Amino acid sequence: MATSTAQSKSASDTSMNAPKSSKPDPKSSPSSQAATTPTTNIGAENDPRIFSSLLESSIVDFYIGPKRKVYHVHRALVCSASSHFKSYFGTLDTKEAIKDMYLENHDPEVFELFVTYLYRGSFAELIPPTQQGNPTSFDSTSTGDPHSPNIDRLLKLYFMATDYGVLGLRNICLDHLRRYMSKSGRCFLDAELTTISEKLRSPVSRLRKFAVDQG
Repeated sequence: MATSTAQSKSASDTSMNAPKSSKPDPKSSPSSQAATTPTTNIGAENDPRIFSSLLESSIVDFYIGPKRKVYHVHRALVCSASSHFKSYFGTLDTKEAIKDMYLENHDPEVFELFVTYLYRGSFAELIPPTQQGNPTSFDSTSTGDPHSPNIDRLLKLYFMATDYGVLGLRNICLDHLRRYMSKSGRCFLDAELTTISEKLRSPVSRLRKFAVDQG
């Protein structure tokens, strides 16, 4: 992936020598019940001049998952997207600034979608309309949906966006889920409903309400 859309490489290249952060608790992520301050949309949805200025900042490294797959992201871009990252990396782009973060519990494929959103303001449909299922194919316990892995990715991305206060990304995830559910006739599986209930405690959560309304 080009630098302007972030770069990634396997852990065998660099992750075992990942620099240690001097800031405490680098593995931490905010609770869904204490989401960070919402931020404005970025990437393709932002003023091009502002977006261009964000790309003039230095690069920070994210090490994702147990195998520490590394993603290189512009500091100002990720800090403009989330107050959680802004608090962690700081506002000053200096030699002494924190330059890496390890997120052990995140899925690299999901984080890559997050990075894509940072640079483009959107990401491609995970489930193209031409591949969506038969409206009568699924029920709440069905395991026959070949797109269940992508539903799982969208849910994880929604939870990540909620935790880090990236509202534009959260809304896109919900739109993708609604579109697929509507066109395929698929409902959330029991396991998915359990995860939604555990991750999103607030009764005003839009995804939680959507899942409840389906039932």
